[in-house]
Amino acid sequence: MTKNFVDKLGLDIKRKLKNPYNVGDKMIDDIARANNVAELYDFIGYSLNEYQKCLEDTVNDATVKMKDDYYIEITFQKDKLLNKVFRLVPIIRNTCPLPFYDKDVYFFDKKEQSLKLLWSIPAKNVCKNKALIPLTLEGKEQLIESIDNFNNGNYFKVYQRLIGEIND
Repeated sequence: MTKNFVDKLGLDIKRKLKNPYNVGDKMIDDIARANNVAELYDFIGYSLNEYQKCLEDTVNDATVKMKDDYYIEITFQKDKLLNKVFRLVPIIRNTCPLPFYDKDVYFFDKKEQSLKLLWSIPAKNVCKNKALIPLTLEGKEQLIESIDNFNNGNYFKVYQRLIGEIND
């Protein structure tokens, strides 16, 4: 009797492993099943709140740890274990990071206690194909301007200025 129970339990576990239903799949299903646009905007608002909270926590942590001005690099990384789930990875740096895809870079001035966005670069496929940007996206002009600045090398010139390779 115990062996049958264990075999059945093992079969159930194998079945679950063959067809896993993870957090990313649930999120996508919830968005697809949204009855109206308000539910989708609630989800987007939640994501923006999480980003804002991540940034605020990083600034508070870095203000205590860092003695001088610093940079905050927020990278969007795909989770290795959960399919279709992305994580915000904040990194506090003394030096300016290189502009690259899926990164936002901020500069914090300790004297003025101010945070300034240096650049926000979307995913590679969006940078290569601007037609992927929805027509009704709020802030579409700023996103296209950011993509153009990245593709034209303007952000790299800003980076070179900040690390002292170019003097004006």
